[in-house]
Amino acid sequence: MHKQICALLLSLFAANTMAAQTVTKSTGQEFDVGLVAGEPFGLSVHIPLGHDHGLALALGDGADSNEDTHFHADYLLYNHGVFNGNTDMRLPVYVGIGALIAEESHYEKRGRTNEYENRTVVGLRVPLGLLMSLRRVPFDFFVEVAPTLEIAPNSDFDVEAALGVRYRVR
Repeated sequence: MHKQICALLLSLFAANTMAAQTVTKSTGQEFDVGLVAGEPFGLSVHIPLGHDHGLALALGDGADSNEDTHFHADYLLYNHGVFNGNTDMRLPVYVGIGALIAEESHYEKRGRTNEYENRTVVGLRVPLGLLMSLRRVPFDFFVEVAPTLEIAPNSDFDVEAALGVRYRVR
């Protein structure tokens, strides 16, 4: 099953990269498309909104065994002054605020029967991360942790982590 998911994600990545290049040429909007591993395992898109802020989106399979689909959107603020000094790459740290929507499946044992429950989880995220942007190669690498407060249907606190690579479409 995981091989099929990986093949599908790689196919979607290739298709999205080609579509992104077409959109970039026609609109002039720059963005990054790639893969993320961790929470979630899937596709990652970054849209720069300026030099010091941007929008990050991710869609994929949740790392939790109960989580079927995971989507989050984060507004990020970058600090370029922390690891400034290398001319071949930029290493901004970032912090943000975002939203999470996930579809979870649960099996619960109630008495002598097992019950299947499907639910949608909504939450807030505060991603903290490091971005490595290479100047000569059109790839960005990132690693992040995101404390997450699930607010519906139940309250819960979690810490998500992910790392990824994105292709810069200019």
